[in-house]
Amino acid sequence: MGSAVNDFAGEFDKQRFQTVDDACKLVLKHFYMAKVDLKAAYRSVRISKKLPFRSKLAPGIFHKLSQAVRRMMSRRGFTIVAYLDDFFICERTKKRCAQALAVLIALLRKLGFCISWSKVTDPCQKIVFLGVEIDSTTLETRLPISKLTDLKSELAEFLLRKHASKKQLQSLAGKLNWASAVVRGGRVFLRRIINGIMRLKQDWHKLRMPGEILQDIKWWHDFMSTFNGKSFFLAKVPITSVVTDACKSGAGGFYHSDWFYVNWVEDYPFATQLHINELEVFSVALAVKRWAQNWRGKRIIVYCDKAATVSCMIQ
Repeated sequence: MGSAVNDFAGEFDKQRFQTVDDACKLVLKHFYMAKVDLKAAYRSVRISKKLPFRSKLAPGIFHKLSQAVRRMMSRRGFTIVAYLDDFFICERTKKRCAQALAVLIALLRKLGFCISWSKVTDPCQKIVFLGVEIDSTTLETRLPISKLTDLKSELAEFLLRKHASKKQLQSLAGKLNWASAVVRGGRVFLRRIINGIMRLKQDWHKLRMPGEILQDIKWWHDFMSTFNGKSFFLAKVPITSVVTDACKSGAGGFYHSDWFYVNWVEDYPFATQLHINELEVFSVALAVKRWAQNWRGKRIIVYCDKAATVSCMIQ
C-alpha cells in the first residue's frame, strides 16, 4: 500500500517532445499553416494489459508512433511537427500547404487513425497550436487573453499560500511551462518550482512554500501584470560575435567593434566576494546590459571559457 504505479516503471529513455518553438522554426513571413488532431488517439492503437492507466511510460510510447508519421511525411517531401496526437504543417504557399494537409490526412487514415474533423484547420496564416496562437503575417506568437487572465489570477492566489499540494504545483508548473512558449526566458523561473514538486511523492502531499519558490512565483506575477501576451519570433540566424571573460580583478566583453572593461574593486565592490563562476556569469549579464538594444529580437551565442558558466546559462 502507498506505492504509486510509476514507482515500478523502472528506468526509461528520456524523449524530447516537439514544441511550439519547433513549429515556429518552420514559419517565415506570410507562410501558410494547417493542423490535424487525432480523435481518441489511444483507441487507434492496441494497448498491452501490462501498461496501466497513468503510466509515465505511455506518452513516450505513443510519441514514437507520431514521430514515425512525421518521418513518413518527410519521405513524401513535407516537413511537419508532431506532438503526440497534434500535427502541424507549414508551407510557403497555400496550394503546397493544402497538398501537405491532404497527404497527411490520407496517411493517418491509412494507418488506422481517426481524424478529429472539427479540429482540422485548413491552410491559413494565423493558427492555434498547442494552445499558442502563431501568426505568420506579423511573425508573432500570442497567448489567448482568457487563459492569460486565468493564469494571472492563479499566480496572485499562490502568493498568498503557505502550503500547496503536489497536484496544485503540477497544475501551476504546467501552465507556466505553456506560457514559456511565448515568455522568453520564463523557464529559468520554473526550475525551482519543479524541484519542489519532485520532493513530494503523492498528489495530496503538501509542500510548505519555501522562499525561493515564492520568489519565482512573484517574478511570474510581476511580469504577467504588464505582459500583453505577445512575443515576436527570434531571428533565424544568431549573432555569434559576442565574447566575455572574467577574472578576480575584473571582466570584459567584446561585440563587433565595441568593448567594455570593469574593475571589480572600483566599479562593483560586492563582486570581489563572488566565486569565479559567478563572476563569469556576471560578465555575461554586463554584456547583455550594454548591448541589449542591438540584440532586440535576435538569437545570441556568447562564447565563454568556463563550463560551469555555460551550464548555468543553459539551465
